[in-house]
Amino acid sequence: MVNTRLFILSTDTPFSRAKFYVDLDEVESLENIVQKIYDELMSIFEKHNFELLVSSLQKTNLHIHDFTFEDVLLSEPNKQFYICDHKH
Repeated sequence: MVNTRLFILSTDTPFSRAKFYVDLDEVESLENIVQKIYDELMSIFEKHNFELLVSSLQKTNLHIHDFTFEDVLLSEPNKQFYICDHKH
């Protein structure tokens, strides 16, 4: 059974509000989740030669705060989590 949670970007970038389902069986930390989403976005942008989006993504400092990896693991399957690039 797939064990996914929804992560939504909350940034000051053109890709804010992008949504990603992450399989929790494939990650071991909040940092893994952020890296997985960053890599997926970068792959999409590079594949389509979206140079401005690549540049914008490279300048972001995507991170998660306000909850722990344990919070994510123990959450209900329909729970949404936000990833931001704002200062915390």
